[in-house]
Amino acid sequence: MRLREALLRGLWAEASGPRPAHEAVALSIAPEAARAMEDRRILVTDLQKVVLHARDTGRALVNAATGRHLASLQPGPVTYWVEYEPDGAGGFVVHKAWSHRMQIMGGQP
Repeated sequence: MRLREALLRGLWAEASGPRPAHEAVALSIAPEAARAMEDRRILVTDLQKVVLHARDTGRALVNAATGRHLASLQPGPVTYWVEYEPDGAGGFVVHKAWSHRMQIMGGQP
């Protein structure tokens, strides 16, 4: 599905409908997080969905000492985790990202 959307927009310059809300989430990804994403095959869109979900629901843990947020989202069989902080300009800086094939029983942080 992601490949189809990318081909429609990028290669054939066709819109398949309204842009998903998560695409408006601006992320700056730290080099260490980018390497982990590459190794684990995590897409930027996966992280955007996690951050959007956390922002919209308020479901994130905040480290009072660092100001960093920790949030997760399980859109399917994989749970994505993101450690991030607001960048002060409306976007977010991603410090860590990882995923697990697991279910969180009783809700998500």
